[in-house]
Amino acid sequence: VSKTKKPKISQDKSLGLSSKILRRDFLNSTLLGAGSALFSMSSPIALSAGSSINDELYMNLPQQVKDDWYGYGGIGDSKESHGNTPDTLKVAHAVRDSAFNLENIKNLNVLEQYDLVIIGAGLSGLGAAQRLKELDPNKKCLILDNHPIFGGEAKRNEFNIKGQVIAAPQGSNSFYYKTKYDFDEDRKYIKLLNIPDEFSYGEMVNNSKKLVFAQENYDVQMWGEELISKGHFVDEQSHDIDSQWIKNIWKDKLKRYPVSEKVRNDLLTWKYTKDMPKDDDKTNAWLDNMTYKDYIENVMGLDEEVTKFADPVLASSGGMGCDVMSAYIARLLGMYGVSPDAPVDPKKRHSFPGGNDGFARHFIKWLIPHAIHGDNNFEDIMNHPINFQGLDHPDNSVRCRLNSNVVNVAHTNSGDNKSSVEVTYYKKGKLFKVKSKAVVMATGGWINKYIVKDLPRSHYDAYNRFNHAPMLVANVALTNWRFLHRLGITACQWTGGFGFHTNIRKPMHVGNDKPSLDPNNPIVLTFYVSFEKANQGYTAEQQSRLGQYEMLAKPYIEYEREIRQQMVKMFANSGFDVQNDIAGIILNRWGHAYVTPTPGFFYNTEGGPGYANIIKSTPFGRISFGHSELRGYQHWGPAAAEGSRAVDQISHYL
Repeated sequence: VSKTKKPKISQDKSLGLSSKILRRDFLNSTLLGAGSALFSMSSPIALSAGSSINDELYMNLPQQVKDDWYGYGGIGDSKESHGNTPDTLKVAHAVRDSAFNLENIKNLNVLEQYDLVIIGAGLSGLGAAQRLKELDPNKKCLILDNHPIFGGEAKRNEFNIKGQVIAAPQGSNSFYYKTKYDFDEDRKYIKLLNIPDEFSYGEMVNNSKKLVFAQENYDVQMWGEELISKGHFVDEQSHDIDSQWIKNIWKDKLKRYPVSEKVRNDLLTWKYTKDMPKDDDKTNAWLDNMTYKDYIENVMGLDEEVTKFADPVLASSGGMGCDVMSAYIARLLGMYGVSPDAPVDPKKRHSFPGGNDGFARHFIKWLIPHAIHGDNNFEDIMNHPINFQGLDHPDNSVRCRLNSNVVNVAHTNSGDNKSSVEVTYYKKGKLFKVKSKAVVMATGGWINKYIVKDLPRSHYDAYNRFNHAPMLVANVALTNWRFLHRLGITACQWTGGFGFHTNIRKPMHVGNDKPSLDPNNPIVLTFYVSFEKANQGYTAEQQSRLGQYEMLAKPYIEYEREIRQQMVKMFANSGFDVQNDIAGIILNRWGHAYVTPTPGFFYNTEGGPGYANIIKSTPFGRISFGHSELRGYQHWGPAAAEGSRAVDQISHYL
């Protein structure tokens, strides 16, 4: 009997795509000019400039995406800002393609003057503002950011599911505290910002299966998975066997995991080896001048299947796979073979309800007390709404101006006589200019090299070696998680399809908001989806461009379909109801989520400082550079410290 393929509309209905959930109703949207959104244009963008009164200039920029590309944004302060917004795409690509007339910018009048202008209100920019206020609280500072809310990638998504508000991270997420792995910068800022040093989480009232939950989304992917109730899904597509779940694959040294004996032994060697490279500059320089794939396969002599097993974990933490990332960044990220297997008690790894937006909110409250309603305590800072008008009030010593896309940063004089810096930004279709004694570039290298006029060749060449990888963070709100409870797992990993990992986070208690863990109650599953094209012969840059094209060109409805298909594949047999269990989906698309430290990022071939140090160590006149990617390892505390360092470098101008 021949089988006929079901019509797509029927398949979509069976996947619940016609169900009413917390999302807009989408047409089958497409990216307008997808190629131009990602690759250089052969001719300049045609812009029309309106009448100028020299105080502002009207500019019409072409949209990159349709309105229905962006998707549902949830509720709360971040509902209009999830991932890169259509406006940020529009302006950033116009800047990259030299669409702004520099003569028009030069003739704009300066509207305001400040002691310091900071470009970017992510954690680096907020750290820079904190340092300035610490040095002199009377200095006038303006922070310009291109998104509708501060935080960079440290923002939250919020859902209202049956009257219960649940938050999830848009990107930046997770921190150690009171462990040997703590960053000194984390401890410093936690104390300075008056963040509690103890946290409580929801528990299961009736936990007869003795399920163990992670409190965040990263350690459970590899480093602490043995301490969590985790299952690996395998099937015919991934391992040429019938679909099944294998719980805690390391418990019996991979005996139940369907790989060959050689691959099994090599995986065990990779994870449990005690033969670590030395931790000194000479050894670290050696590691930084090879890829992690080279180290696994050529130094350790292990099978390529080990590299493939490690690829999605490294990409989730650092943007790309083993074939392009240096072995030294793999060490910094704690990858096996170059770092020991030393799992941390999952109760020592934390995550705020909305991820690292909790730190961003504390920075803002410290800088501009009235910018978040309520008192200066943990509950109010985390749960009270933002006073957006208060962010940019004229009486503030520190002002934060949102939806402001900086397009040009230029010294007012050439040569050694650089007396000030002028900053031009695009907001609501107009160009504006402000002047400052100095500027901190707390934005990423992918845009800095285009907007800083007359950037020295040394800096430009260094920035050209920076590679940035995209990341999609999909938050899927569920009405219940009974299907996971039936399986007896709280975390999942798989190969092929949409993403590779997701897990239930224990809900952190904040004030009187004390949710419990109940399989009948709503939760949010977070999928971190990377776009590495590992082991296919592509360079890091080629992989990033292919990933960006895929992520930005794909309509929301296609991602929703992929998410539903993946969940049906893995969970249908345990009772997952695709038509009723999904309450909402938010996509956070980050085009340049991670810098991907390729060999030479930290150390050159002679063992001296690598190409990142050129940017970090040498300001350009009154312009300094302080952004998270300069550390290679992108984490909230060191990111803020990079902004602080950049202020110190140009403080004598203030």
